[in-house]
Amino acid sequence: YGGAVSVSDADVMLINPERVRLQSTVGGVFRANMPPVGGLAIQRGWAGIIAMIDGERYTIVSTHLESGSYPGLDLLRAAQVGEIVAAIGGASPAIVIGDLNDDRGSPMYQVLQGAGFIDTWPALRPRADGLTCCNPADLANPSPLFSQVRDYVFARGISRPKIGLFGTIELIGVRPWERLAGPAGPIWPADHAGLWAQFQLASTRGNDF
Repeated sequence: YGGAVSVSDADVMLINPERVRLQSTVGGVFRANMPPVGGLAIQRGWAGIIAMIDGERYTIVSTHLESGSYPGLDLLRAAQVGEIVAAIGGASPAIVIGDLNDDRGSPMYQVLQGAGFIDTWPALRPRADGLTCCNPADLANPSPLFSQVRDYVFARGISRPKIGLFGTIELIGVRPWERLAGPAGPIWPADHAGLWAQFQLASTRGNDF
C-alpha cells in the first residue's frame, strides 16, 4: 500500500544429505530474459549442484524457462537453455530437470539434444505420452486435464554400453489419492504433474532425481 510491489521467483534444489555429498553450487540469472512489461521485470534463471552420489560425480541442474506462446519465445527458451549448456560444459554424468515450457522438437529441445542430452521419458516409456500440463488455475477438476508436455528430465552420460538408458520414470501428483484438501473440496498439488525418475549406472545402485 502506497509503495512499490516486488515479485520474487527462485529455483531451488533439495538434496538427501545421507547420500549426496555437495561439492559446489552453480547457477544464476539468465542473460536472455524478457524485457520489462509495465514496469515489471521477471528474471528467470537456474540452480544447480556438483555433487558426489554413491561415488559418482554428478552435475544436476533445475530451471524454469520463460513461459508463453508469443512469437519468438521459443527462441528465447532455446537461448536460456543454451546458457546452461555452455555453463556446465562437457560435465558428465549431467541431469537437467524442470518446467521447460516447450514441446519436444522445439528449438529448446534441439539445443539439449545437440549437447548430448537424452529426454528420458520417451527413452524409458516410448508407448506413453508423458503429458504434464495443465490443470485449471483452481486445481479443482476431478481428473487431470493434461494436453501438453512441458516438464522434462534430460540426462547425459548415464547410458550403459550396448544397453542404453536403464531406469524408470513416473508422473506424480496425478492420482486421486494424491489430491490435497482445498477450500471447497479436493484439489491437485499443482497445475503441472511432477516427474520422478530413477537411473541405474553400471557402477552404482539406483539414483533418484
